[in-house]
Amino acid sequence: MFKTPGTMKRSILGAVALASFAVGAQADGFANFKADVNAAIDDGLTYSRNNNHFTAYTAANGLSLLTLLEKATLPAGYAGLSTADKKLARQAACILIDDVNFGDRASFYAYYDGQVLMGLSVYAETGGPDTPGEAFGGYDCATRSVRATIDKVVDRTMATQANGTNGGCLGMWVYEGPGCDSSTTQFAASGLGAAKGYYLTQGDTGGRLPGILTALDRTSNAYSAHGKVTSGSIWNTCGPAGAYPAGCLGHGYQQSYGAPGSNQQTASGAWLQLLGTGKNVNDASVQGYMRWLQNAYNYDINTARESWYEAYFY
Repeated sequence: MFKTPGTMKRSILGAVALASFAVGAQADGFANFKADVNAAIDDGLTYSRNNNHFTAYTAANGLSLLTLLEKATLPAGYAGLSTADKKLARQAACILIDDVNFGDRASFYAYYDGQVLMGLSVYAETGGPDTPGEAFGGYDCATRSVRATIDKVVDRTMATQANGTNGGCLGMWVYEGPGCDSSTTQFAASGLGAAKGYYLTQGDTGGRLPGILTALDRTSNAYSAHGKVTSGSIWNTCGPAGAYPAGCLGHGYQQSYGAPGSNQQTASGAWLQLLGTGKNVNDASVQGYMRWLQNAYNYDINTARESWYEAYFY
């Protein structure tokens, strides 16, 4: 909730003229931005199709499926895809169910399990068949279901979250269990957030929703409690934490990292806080994270210790 104190007094005609100009300029800018984003998504999907990202294992099959399902120029989700892309979506869903790196992995792994839950939840909620029914490249989902896979992956994701008794930082994960790592927590918690939507719309036959809500509250509270107050340099307009305007709160790749934090994990921290019960964008901590991003985000410069090149891909 970013506000500018004070009021601006103008004549009604002057205000109307200014508003009309601003709306027109914003509309043109938004249309251009949307077109650029849409073109980039198209390029990514073309690359994914040409390189078999829907029909053979990659480390990102779930993200490829999400991109296909959430394509802006198509009606949202599986139901809006072309016949050819529906087949690709079913094949990608089958990989998430049947591959030993994804649904058939023997144990939790944050990056993979988060993708399984996000990809399969959106696929199912938007019309994808519970049994994909595809047989290709060593995969066969003629009898295997989306629900059974989501149930299994939800159970092991919740079981490995740091819960106050099993080590790690309360509400967080690391690669294969409880930990203090934000880059893995963002996948695990986003997966549970997607599964929450799945059970709300498709039915919670196993009674998993209460456990999911508890897990998401833990994660939300972890980011609320451990945002690092950041000031000076590009953050010198933030003010102290709790003041108006809200202080800047950053988060790094580990909970223990000090200020300033990173573009990527501060953005994830803002989002993951919103998964908590009763949280919205006006929450003081969410505002602190957003103000950090407002002051610091730059698409071609990472901050301080988070300057490793691969961070751009987050």
